[in-house]
Amino acid sequence: MKCLTNMERITLSTEIVMDMIKLYQYKGKDFYYQDILKSDMDYITKETVERETFFMSKILKLDITENRLRLIIKKSSEPKTKDEQLLFNIKEIFSFLQLKVYDFELNSNEVFSLAKMIFKNVKEVSFAYEVKEVQINLLREKQRISKRKNLEEFMELYSRKLRSNDYELTQLITNFYVDFLNLKVFNDGNELVGILLLYILLFRERFNMFKYMSFFEMVIEREESFNKAILQANFNWEEGYSQTTPLNKMVIQILLDGYSKIDSMIHEYEFESQLNKSDNIENTIYKLPQVFTKDEIRIKHPYVSESTINRTLQRLRDENKIRPNGTGRSATWIRLVEQEKFNPHFKQIDLFEITND
Repeated sequence: MKCLTNMERITLSTEIVMDMIKLYQYKGKDFYYQDILKSDMDYITKETVERETFFMSKILKLDITENRLRLIIKKSSEPKTKDEQLLFNIKEIFSFLQLKVYDFELNSNEVFSLAKMIFKNVKEVSFAYEVKEVQINLLREKQRISKRKNLEEFMELYSRKLRSNDYELTQLITNFYVDFLNLKVFNDGNELVGILLLYILLFRERFNMFKYMSFFEMVIEREESFNKAILQANFNWEEGYSQTTPLNKMVIQILLDGYSKIDSMIHEYEFESQLNKSDNIENTIYKLPQVFTKDEIRIKHPYVSESTINRTLQRLRDENKIRPNGTGRSATWIRLVEQEKFNPHFKQIDLFEITND
């Protein structure tokens, strides 16, 4: 609890304060995002869960083939190995949190249940023990004491600081995360439980970017810097001089990047809602390289369903505008038509045509 008990000594630079202001401006738009995207939330939630699960598998460096990875993430296929079981469990957790994250109660029982859920049928996780000297009558004896009590005291300290409203949320949660990693309350798996708690606490405090964007995708984009910031925060933790500001700054930047991407996608979503989605996908295919993949279309149209993309590809193939190249996950498509033939109903208006009229 070295970080939480020493938060008063932390000073924030002007740069990080400005980032915090920008972050809370984004946070205030959550109801706007929700209103715009409400008709497609089921699809968006499914996509977000799948992306979180995929990028978590990369963070954990799980030994799973691409085919099995896809089957477990997309189809919830029955796991066959310990790594596959862990991935399956993680997907279940993300699915649960998308629906119930605001009901998560920060106490030792809930956190222990989370740990057991993560490692179900993978390995046994229990509270760790520490040896302490205790006074018994006139003698001092060494006893093994469960770290559950440490966790309970730690959770209570966090809850008091949260209720006080004296601390900025990302700063408080980042310091919680570093403390949890160093307390090592479980016999195994503390790092994975810790980063999931970081995700849960941010999500629970209504940073609703997590509904639409993959937090762990943005973590892995800066994985080396993120891990370096954690090491820096862990240094001198025992002495109470942990430097958590660089990690806090990185968490804020991840959230800002996520909200910025949501803003861009909202703009695209509103634009698409006024067009025929199939025609819009066709126009995108025209702008892609001559050889393209379905994933490239998904990136441009994240909120268009898989069936709509497939129907468009089928239509364009039947119209002999594209043809498939290969089969399976690695398949590509080849555009067969030239610019003027591809989309003849889109005509560039020339300024001189207007003036001549």
